[in-house]
Amino acid sequence: MGWRGDRNVVSEPLAPIEEEFINLKILHLKAAYEALKDGMSVDKNGVAKDVREIFGLPAVAAVWKENKRYYESKFISFIDGCLAK
Repeated sequence: MGWRGDRNVVSEPLAPIEEEFINLKILHLKAAYEALKDGMSVDKNGVAKDVREIFGLPAVAAVWKENKRYYESKFISFIDGCLAK
């Protein structure tokens, strides 16, 4: 069975390797955020779309909810702002 980010993590908890995979996705988006912040030529709309697609999955949202406290407030606001659109 492949990874399913759309599953209910309460009834089907994530395996540690799945949580690690999701955390790597979050770190990837953090790198894109830092590139935007540093003025690099990165498509902000594309990054926002990626955030909505990735964090829109229940499994990713659950890991983010649990781990976002480890990130700086500006990054959290960026993610939350993308999700609010």
